[in-house]
Amino acid sequence: AVAVSPGSECFQGFCIENVERKPLLSRWWEFSLEYMKNVSIGMLFAFVMAGLTEAFLFPPDTRERFFGKGFRGVLKGVVIGPVVNLCSACIVPIANGFRRTGSSLETTVAITQSSSTLNLLALVMASIAFAPTISVTRISLSLLGSLLLGPLVAWVSRKENQENKEEGESPASEITELTPALDTTGWSESIYTSSLQFVRSTIGYFLRLGPIMLIAGFGSGLVIQWISPESITTWIGD
Repeated sequence: AVAVSPGSECFQGFCIENVERKPLLSRWWEFSLEYMKNVSIGMLFAFVMAGLTEAFLFPPDTRERFFGKGFRGVLKGVVIGPVVNLCSACIVPIANGFRRTGSSLETTVAITQSSSTLNLLALVMASIAFAPTISVTRISLSLLGSLLLGPLVAWVSRKENQENKEEGESPASEITELTPALDTTGWSESIYTSSLQFVRSTIGYFLRLGPIMLIAGFGSGLVIQWISPESITTWIGD
């Protein structure tokens, strides 16, 4: 897994040149820039797909078929997540897009968790790269996390929302039923409106999540500078 030469050290195809001859700040800066260059295409794809999801996919009258609540919503999220097949960072904008279009918390968390851990490549890698015990443990924990984290997060969130509603509830409050209006919008107007929404959503995701991901990338790059090839071989294997 780890290849060492006089000029560089490589791990799974990612190489760092002249590791021991450069100061910490220089290694950190070069590693972080190389890392951001490698993930930038995936992140741009995630921002674009998040905008498409929010603007074009799942109209209001069909959202229940794709999402739902409870364990049903979790199962749908576990099905959708591996198909999207993105890492834990790149899936965040797309999961945000699903959430903003009406996805339940259970479905959103299941999509986020299963996309990076239960996709085909991740399962194949876990089966081939690790020992059988580690492989089975990793896949089992990934499946359990995808099935259980969503309902747990939704339960905590609903409990807090219910408590907040009870505190601010007025005894004279009345519920007004609204009749859904008939949609008479034409194709051209719908496409034009959705295109504007797509541009706004994509830029919005980039501005909201881009800086956070930059900080996370440089932060992880700094931590990695203290990880040696020997420690990787010891804990993960060759």
